[in-house]
Amino acid sequence: MKIDLACLTGNPSAWSQNPEYVSAKQKITGLKVINDCAVRAVKLATDFNNVFTYDETQRQLVFQIVKHHRKLMAQPLKRNYMDA
Repeated sequence: MKIDLACLTGNPSAWSQNPEYVSAKQKITGLKVINDCAVRAVKLATDFNNVFTYDETQRQLVFQIVKHHRKLMAQPLKRNYMDA
């Protein structure tokens, strides 16, 4: 983004008069922030869900089974899977 961090030196109350600070602030506030990992995970889950089954009843059953299994394996540690 080529923001000069020197604009953050000095008294913070004087930053608003510094043109470099104002420019940097405009660049940063104009950014659209996304959680890329979460977006990818939702996309992957949605794609898998649509390929797995088209029947809503079967889909809900799979969700219930996964939820039940997650309760059984409260901590996803390697030692919990050694007996499986």
